[in-house]
Amino acid sequence: IRTKQFKTCTTRQPRPNETEQDINLVPYHFLTREEFIQGINENLFFEFYELNKGNHYDYYGTRMSDLQEAVSSDILNIAVLDPEGAVKVKALFPSAKVVFLIPPSITELFRRAINRNTDPIETILARIERSELEELSYQDRFDAKILNDDLDKCFDEIRSFIEENFTN
Repeated sequence: IRTKQFKTCTTRQPRPNETEQDINLVPYHFLTREEFIQGINENLFFEFYELNKGNHYDYYGTRMSDLQEAVSSDILNIAVLDPEGAVKVKALFPSAKVVFLIPPSITELFRRAINRNTDPIETILARIERSELEELSYQDRFDAKILNDDLDKCFDEIRSFIEENFTN
């Protein structure tokens, strides 16, 4: 199966490991706040949200043009989406498959974010709050739920799901 990572958009700053040399491995189109707001005003986004990070916020979203390109492609596109966005994709494209990766616990989610050391504490707290209050409520609307407590096991389960649903 040929796969491609589907890129969504964000206004957050690239992390140190997200360099121009590795741009094909980065899961985002990095936009300025002005570019993102212009896209909102022009109804270019299929879905978007603001993540309040204490003293500022960043936008995250999916452009309709990127989604249409992915759906019309003969390559399996894998996207990391906000749960609300994934549910919208499923509603618009019923043949799409959506998988919810479940954290072992909110405490573990927080520990992992701290250990990654890629975001300030305000961002981590905002993400944890969003996960706890909003995102986890969507899990029953997905085609599969996979517990993400062991990376190798999680990867194997995702691979099995893809093989079961996308091979002839």
